[in-house]
Amino acid sequence: MDLVLNELGANAEVNYSAPVQLGIGYGLSAALTLGTALGAAVIKRTQLIKAAQIAHMIEVKLGTGLGDVIAEYYGGGLELRLKAGAPGIGVIDRIPYPQDLMVVTVDLGRYSTNDMLRELRDKLALLGGKYVAN
Repeated sequence: MDLVLNELGANAEVNYSAPVQLGIGYGLSAALTLGTALGAAVIKRTQLIKAAQIAHMIEVKLGTGLGDVIAEYYGGGLELRLKAGAPGIGVIDRIPYPQDLMVVTVDLGRYSTNDMLRELRDKLALLGGKYVAN
């Protein structure tokens, strides 16, 4: 959070609590980074989109998340990433879902984005290319 506050020049303190731990795949690092950036933008009277772009940049720099900032910034529905990038640069589409839809997940433990990419990069590239081509 300090990186975000420093980048936006905001003098603030961030405290959070969450029902899940960082690093288990629920986009918590992006939510914390984006929330801090948006709060700092309000304090500094900076454009929210600029703050969201800074949050994305920091997530990329730290190697956390995988396009989560743009999904969380625009939010709502099941999100498809059509073009990589920060809010205002990347492109997403959203598929709405019924409000009574329930999704059940299981915490399988910590698995960093860097580890996941390192272990699955070739498979993701192969399958991604195959499905994009169809």
